[in-house]
Amino acid sequence: MSGRKKILVVDDQYGIRALLTMALDKYDVKEACNGRQALELARTWEPDLMIIDMKMPILNGAETIMSLKNIDWKCKVLVMTAYDNNYRLDNSQISGFISKPFDIDELISMVDDILQNSEE
Repeated sequence: MSGRKKILVVDDQYGIRALLTMALDKYDVKEACNGRQALELARTWEPDLMIIDMKMPILNGAETIMSLKNIDWKCKVLVMTAYDNNYRLDNSQISGFISKPFDIDELISMVDDILQNSEE
């Protein structure tokens, strides 16, 4: 596999996942439709960044982020939400928040910055 950074896009809306997968094509991108699937992929695939929606079925974004602590590997997290950002989260893994609807160029810029800063 190439040395491209890995991004896991987690959202229950197919259209959002498809848009981000296409927009972030310079990265190696995989998709998950809920938190449980995201945690399974995080354990086996070890992405560098997880872009996650907060409101999803099965495991919501906050529950998924809290469950990441149980994985013996750390990734950066970019939170997407159409709701307020008043979630009780451990911010040590959260690299940013972006509100839905978002500007795709702004999101790409945030992703580039987060992944570039993770190399330093």
